[in-house]
Amino acid sequence: MPLAVVNAIIAIPIYDCLATCLTWGNSGEGLFGQFVRKFYEDFPQCTWHNMIWHKHYVMKFSIFAWLSLVVGLKTAGALLKMNIHVDPTCYLCHATNESIPHFFFECNYSSLLSNLLSVSNYILL
Repeated sequence: MPLAVVNAIIAIPIYDCLATCLTWGNSGEGLFGQFVRKFYEDFPQCTWHNMIWHKHYVMKFSIFAWLSLVVGLKTAGALLKMNIHVDPTCYLCHATNESIPHFFFECNYSSLLSNLLSVSNYILL
């Protein structure tokens, strides 16, 4: 290896880490899986992921459900917060402003559709 490269590598400062730093440790071999587990150990446990992400589910429905849970659907209310000017009225019932809670729980039209789907046992999504 060229001496200039060696000197550049040696010149990189390495600081002693506290709790905010991941270190490889003194083991002879490092495993990526161990690194990933250590990286994610402080993250809160997600209890609903199996209901959304499953290999037998259609991906577009999983993505839609995930976006609705993390408030990522682009409803009229969300678009207005991003300064995108749209009509805030719900386009299904035309009764109130569109939002995720309204769309899934308050809108008469979506409630009617949900009841219709629960009655029909033969619709495969």
